[in-house]
This record gives sequence, structure tokens and C-alpha cells, in this order.
Amino acid sequence: MIIAANPHSGAFDRRSLIEQLVEQLESKNFDVEILGEIDRICQTASQSLANGTLRAVVAAGGDGTAALLANRLPSAVPLVVFPLGTANLLAKYLTIRRNINQITDIIEDGQTVRLDAGMANGQFFLVVTSCGFDAEVVRKLHKSRKGHISYLSYITPILRAFWKYNYPTLEITFDNGQRMGAVRWAFIQNIPRYAMNLSIVDGANPFDGKLDCCTFRSGGILASFYYFLCCLFRRQSRIKTARFVQFKSMTITTEGAGHYQIDGDPGGRLPLTIEVVPERFRVMVPQEWVQSQMEKMNLKVDEKGEFRESPE
Repeated sequence: MIIAANPHSGAFDRRSLIEQLVEQLESKNFDVEILGEIDRICQTASQSLANGTLRAVVAAGGDGTAALLANRLPSAVPLVVFPLGTANLLAKYLTIRRNINQITDIIEDGQTVRLDAGMANGQFFLVVTSCGFDAEVVRKLHKSRKGHISYLSYITPILRAFWKYNYPTLEITFDNGQRMGAVRWAFIQNIPRYAMNLSIVDGANPFDGKLDCCTFRSGGILASFYYFLCCLFRRQSRIKTARFVQFKSMTITTEGAGHYQIDGDPGGRLPLTIEVVPERFRVMVPQEWVQSQMEKMNLKVDEKGEFRESPE
């Protein structure tokens, strides 16, 4: 077992939880190594995978930690999400808690699924990429970030963005030729989760070989509050200026100084090219989650014992 520990995830230092996990895994006769430097993690994981001794790599951090590992590790390496970050959207989707016993059970059971990933300008994302106001907030937060963060850390960046952000217009072109112009927000989701448990795209499915895009047309403070309340109460489908599209690839451009975020981390400046990468990463999941999803997601078991979406 390799535990990839991000020392800056979440609002507090979680080293004691990692130490508890190590102690419990060692009591189950696993050899455990804690690593924090990404190159060392990749080298050790690749060597262990090649010689057949690797059980999994534990992403001990937030969504950004899991995305970083998915970007750097071979796709054959199983990931275990240990939610020590702030939002932990992937863990919430997989019903994985900050619980040592549950994490140990997941590793012992070894039940894996293959999930799609998105690729934004060559970088994989597991949960969401977005352009607009929220991407500006993420950019401002990480520009001034020092150490651990919590939801309270977002207050100042949000207030600054409210007064200074000018909501540049976005132009979107999808793989089927469909065009969407003059929108101010774009959310591209791989799983149906977003920050603060907001609902943006309820139908996003990481097994279907597609990504889901939601756009909002209006900018400004009043529109931002309106969109937030609609998403909070799951009424976003009633927004007249909202559009929902499933796609396999797309491009986003702007004439202004637009930015994008990837799984809660700054991504860079537009333009942006996004595509889906089917079954890109392996993740270990709770047995009960698989059972709950088998019928809902039309899952089947392949010859390796992994769960995938069954073809129509």
C-alpha cells in the first residue's frame, strides 16, 4: 500500500488520521509506505505495479489530490479515496467517509470500478471543470492561499469577485457542431456533485462515455444569487437562460480574460478544449455502493471482476 499524503488538504492537519490508517492496515498484514512527493509516488507505484506487489494508492487529500494522482499514475493503478480535503466531492459520490474502518474494508475487499475522466487542455479531471465566476473565485483563493483552507477561506475571494469580476462572454462549440454563444458560466461535470452539495447536473454519469455541460447566460450579482438559489433547491432546470448538453468533446473561447478551474484547483486561461476519456481510472469503492449502482447505472462485472457500464 502506498499512501499519497497531501499535507495541505482540508482545514486541519490530518496526520493523526493517516497514522491511524497505517496502523490498522499494518495490523491486516499490509506493507504501507507514506509518500508526499509526486515523483516518488509515481516511481514507487510503477515499480510495485510491475512486480505485482501493489494493492492500491491511497489519495489522502481532497479532489485535487485524487486528480493529480490520476494524471500522473498509470491507468492500471487502483486509487482509494481517503477524503481529507474541504469538499471531497468524489468521495461523497462514492459514499466514502473519513472513517478508518471503512477505508480499511474497501482496501481489503478490493472491489474496483472503471470511471470515465474528462481532459481539459491535456489535464485529466475527475469531478468538474468550470469557467466563469466560480473559476475566478478559485483563482483568487489559490493566489493568496497559505496552508490549510476551509469553506470560510472562500468568503474573501467571493466578495472580491462580486465587486471586480466582469463576467466575460464564453463561446462554446460541441463535437456535433452545436454552438452556444454569449454565455457567462459553463460547468462541465463527470459526476453529479458540486461544491456545497449544490446540484448543477443531476444526470452526470461517469460510466456513460460522455460529459455533461450546463451553461448560464446572464452575469452580475443578482443573476449569481438567482442561479445559486435555484441550484441550492434543485430548480436549475427551470432557469430559462440555462442550457444542458451531453458531449464527447468541446471547445470554449472568450474575447476577455477568462479562466477555468479543474477539480477545485486553478486550471489556467482560456481557450479550453475538453474531451471525455472513457474508463480512464480505476478506483476502489465500497461494496454497498456497487450494489446500489448496479441497476441504476446498468453495471456489469467483467472478466477481471471490475464493474463497468453494460452496453445497450
